[in-house]
Amino acid sequence: MEPGVNDAITTSDIHTTVFDDRKKKAAMLFNTQGSTGIQTQEYVILKGRWERLLSKEVKIWWDAETLTSYLNRKMIPRGLRIKKMPTTIYSDLFLETWNQTLSDCSEKLMALIIQEEQNILANIKLEMEDIKNQLNELSPTENLSNVEEEIKSNLTEMENSIMEIKKKKFDRDLLDYKYNEVYTWKSFRSSKKNTPKSILKTKQNRRHKKSKNLPHVSFSETEESINSSSSCFSDDASDQAANYSNTAPKNGAGGQAGNTGQEKEERMKTRRAVSTQPKKRP
Repeated sequence: MEPGVNDAITTSDIHTTVFDDRKKKAAMLFNTQGSTGIQTQEYVILKGRWERLLSKEVKIWWDAETLTSYLNRKMIPRGLRIKKMPTTIYSDLFLETWNQTLSDCSEKLMALIIQEEQNILANIKLEMEDIKNQLNELSPTENLSNVEEEIKSNLTEMENSIMEIKKKKFDRDLLDYKYNEVYTWKSFRSSKKNTPKSILKTKQNRRHKKSKNLPHVSFSETEESINSSSSCFSDDASDQAANYSNTAPKNGAGGQAGNTGQEKEERMKTRRAVSTQPKKRP
């Protein structure tokens, strides 16, 4: 072969080899089977879901356990006490029976909440087992027990905070039962005072109603408006308005008549007298 032909064949072989290498790299880059990057991201996502489920499980478990402890002691937490007081107290026995009926209703609600929370906990347990199996498939060599302990240690502070709040509320409710302040008229009446009887009877509306009964005096009316409305008043008021309009000083070209303080005061007195006169009845 000629030298030029040999060079062309060699160049073609080089390009073919380069393209083949690139295709192999592309196949490896976009291979979905056994991709460590996808496995790592999926592992992180599943681990985050597992941590959220553990956090939810801690909160719901303490809620259910708290309500169970209250029921065992025949106590009702403040948040589940029914504030429905009788309008009339017939006797002490009636009031005691009334309060006991409210407590029975609250206990039934507490039992219903406990049952629902137990169902939620069972579903959380199943979901956590499913996540464990998926994590084992992604990383068989990693010990999931260590991962679970790590997550629980991160939730320790949250659990301690929940326990502290539950303890404070329990001690508060114990004092309510100790001093017989579970159902009190005082708290009921104070809550009623803080609530308006009607949305239509606010303080602003009451003030507006009072202001309607007071005589209205306006200082923004002009001389023309006073003259035009003078027919609504008595004859004396009409005469006063007419005299005022005829005798009111006007500004001239070379002076500032009518701008003194005394003249302004007289005009204001006249307007007050006109606006406060009773209207003529037909």
